[in-house]
Amino acid sequence: MPVQVGQATESEEGQKLLKSPETRTALLAMTITGWGSVITGVVVLLVILFPAGA
Repeated sequence: MPVQVGQATESEEGQKLLKSPETRTALLAMTITGWGSVITGVVVLLVILFPAGA
């Protein structure tokens, strides 16, 4: 029983966390950090291939 109650509590708190703006910001930050190097590389290539003046 305690395990089931614990799972239910975790599920409810998980839904609360997903709905909270702090969690969304944290997930967004993690995503940006994870893709940061990839995006930076693409941006650098775009800048090299297509200079800002062109």
